[in-house]
Amino acid sequence: MKKIIICLSCLLVLTTAFGFSYAQDMNKNLSDNLIRLHIVANSDSAYDQNLKLKLKDHVNALISEKTKSAHNKQEAEQLIKNSMSDISLDANAFLKEQNAPYSAKVEYGKFEFPTKYYQNVVLPSGKYDGLKINLGKNAGHNWWCVMYPPLCFTDQVTAFMPSQSNDYLKSHLGEEEYSIISADEEDSVPLHFKFKIVEVFEEIRQKVQDKHN
Repeated sequence: MKKIIICLSCLLVLTTAFGFSYAQDMNKNLSDNLIRLHIVANSDSAYDQNLKLKLKDHVNALISEKTKSAHNKQEAEQLIKNSMSDISLDANAFLKEQNAPYSAKVEYGKFEFPTKYYQNVVLPSGKYDGLKINLGKNAGHNWWCVMYPPLCFTDQVTAFMPSQSNDYLKSHLGEEEYSIISADEEDSVPLHFKFKIVEVFEEIRQKVQDKHN
């Protein structure tokens, strides 16, 4: 009985280690190829939430123009970093045009993102490089999306990955990584299980990290 308990304990340790390693590798591969956008509204009032969405469209158009010559994530990232002052000035000019009683704080870095489901792609939670814009008191609901490769927004809540962006991910991600994030309800159970591994272990990592901060 004691040997069985020891064997089960060892198996649990190995399974946990594999889960963390797999989730970490998956997140790194995705983060190495994606740049995300995070906008935090001033509040949850209808005015602030509507302004957040207007700014989202404005910033996406600006970033698309800035990164249209980029061939990969690294080039796009450098173009964005070189344009941070322009992005900040433009965002604040837009808010001023809208008579907003607050300003925008723009920063680029690695931030925690939750799992997000879109029409034809799903991104697991984890740390991703991204542009973050805090509006005013930044006390309202967030907007999360992907700037590079760009997600095409069909309305305020729906998004899908256009063919050009889809082709980029296919060529830059491994076959398994791409299959997992593009899995839908008709895909095989193993793909959903692997995605769940990434999701669960990323949530555990975030909770552990929060306790030590």
